[in-house]
Amino acid sequence: MKYDVSTIDEYLDVIPFERNEIVLKLIAITKEYFPELEGNIQYNMPTFEPVCSIASQKHHISCYIHRVDLVEKYRNELGKLKVGKSCIRFKKMEQLPETTIRKILEDIKNGK
Repeated sequence: MKYDVSTIDEYLDVIPFERNEIVLKLIAITKEYFPELEGNIQYNMPTFEPVCSIASQKHHISCYIHRVDLVEKYRNELGKLKVGKSCIRFKKMEQLPETTIRKILEDIKNGK
């Protein structure tokens, strides 16, 4: 969904309440590995260059990893989730592939 916002805080204020927790969790995980990244709004979603972007879409949450090769590397671990070229999609907090996202962020951090 397209939100007319200019900051991540504004984004969190306008997305559906039930998605807020998921987006906050993804932001927190990203900041754990990359505390130096402030993040901003690009393409109407929170973006942490050069690592990832996070979007609340109409029917799901999308986590866009800015390293296509890493999404492919861990594709088997993502099970039945919808996975695109660089995008991991899921609907509920219970589906959040936290362990796999942490592995991807660790690889990015270590330059793998």
